[in-house]
Amino acid sequence: MNFNEVLMVANEVVSAKTGRNLSKLQETILRGTWENKDYRQIAKDANLSERRTREVGSQLWKIISEQFGQDINKLNFKAAMERLQISHSSNFANIAVNSFNSCREHSLPLNIPNSHPPDQYTSHPKPTQDLSEIPQFDNLIDRASYLSTLQTWILEEKAHLVTLLGLSGIGKTALATQLVQQIKNNFDYVIWRNLSDFPNWELLETNLISLFPPHQNSQLSSVIDSLKAHPCLLILDQLQEIITPGELAGTYLPNSENYSKFFQQIAESNHQSCLLLLSWEKPKQIATLEAKSPHCRTLQIKGLDSSAQAILRDKELRDQDKWLELINLYSSGNPLWLNIIANAIQELFDGSVANFLSYSPLFLGDIELILTLHYQRVSEVEKLVLSWLSHQDTAVNLKQKPAELPCDEADFLKAVQYLIRRCLVEKRVESGQGLFFLQPVIKEYVKNKQKSSN
Repeated sequence: MNFNEVLMVANEVVSAKTGRNLSKLQETILRGTWENKDYRQIAKDANLSERRTREVGSQLWKIISEQFGQDINKLNFKAAMERLQISHSSNFANIAVNSFNSCREHSLPLNIPNSHPPDQYTSHPKPTQDLSEIPQFDNLIDRASYLSTLQTWILEEKAHLVTLLGLSGIGKTALATQLVQQIKNNFDYVIWRNLSDFPNWELLETNLISLFPPHQNSQLSSVIDSLKAHPCLLILDQLQEIITPGELAGTYLPNSENYSKFFQQIAESNHQSCLLLLSWEKPKQIATLEAKSPHCRTLQIKGLDSSAQAILRDKELRDQDKWLELINLYSSGNPLWLNIIANAIQELFDGSVANFLSYSPLFLGDIELILTLHYQRVSEVEKLVLSWLSHQDTAVNLKQKPAELPCDEADFLKAVQYLIRRCLVEKRVESGQGLFFLQPVIKEYVKNKQKSSN
């Protein structure tokens, strides 16, 4: 038997169990296993961590084992498939069809030989979903105002391209997860993909086209044709993974440049679909499309307000009168960062916020590792601006470029603009004047970087 036969059966087995097709990572794990690769090599092929690859692999082997009624793992998978084919050939040959029939109401249509795809304009009794790559959350935080805004944009104002923008840990993915659950029945197709798995547009295009039924017994010519024919909510997470790091321009990586054409088509074509992008930073193309088209919107996600206290309460922190100070210090309520620092307060100060805040300078702990990922993406001139802002006691205006910065006025303004698009610099308006500043955690991180480089 060949791998394509195994892949089809594995896909149907997983679909029968979960109602979802194989994810891109699961397929990569199966292919790597079939080619006798270890997890390190498979993780490299998938451009993911070995830990994450092993976790997904473990879940995959459990599903396959349950469906076949025997222990199947990475070491014996290939032999088990060949043995099952020989000893149960008739059952094995029909597994895909039987599994497909049992879950066709819940899974994506597949290219099963001799099947009869529905007509292009056939309505679906419920949305066809591929959410195999959507993260799972045990405790979702209520973001009612954001959800209301997004629903208005997408369902009432028919936005074609919406970008959720914010620092890591701020809650973009959790918010998108809640949004999908609330609006998925308004679309024929709901698909979630992580761009770290699809750095090349052609890979994603092939993957997406395979999910839609062919039009009049012929393949649709492009993804945009499919989105015109079938109202679809397409979520692309980790957009920053296809943006060139270390450059001021905010352009796409060389092998990701064709995403630019797709985003433009989404923004400017006539259709009933919506593309939702989740990102740490906004490419210059998205900003340009927003200036040109009313169908393009960006929602920057800020930190939590009063609901941030629920995190501290769950962590059983003490000194409640100091909670607001703690929340304001740690990026105005970034959920992930608050959880990290709350754990540190428990470990180091037995839950006393007052004792923790008595220390100076500001403690970053494991937040420093997260900020490093952001800092590594900025250009050299942006680092100069960050360093300058980190030494300002108050928010500043941009009436004049600081004389101490070794860059011209145009590069200075561009740097501030792109730092805002990277969510590292914030702006507030006082007396009709825009003032720019760094959150305390970011300011402390930049100062520490400057000290370590001197």
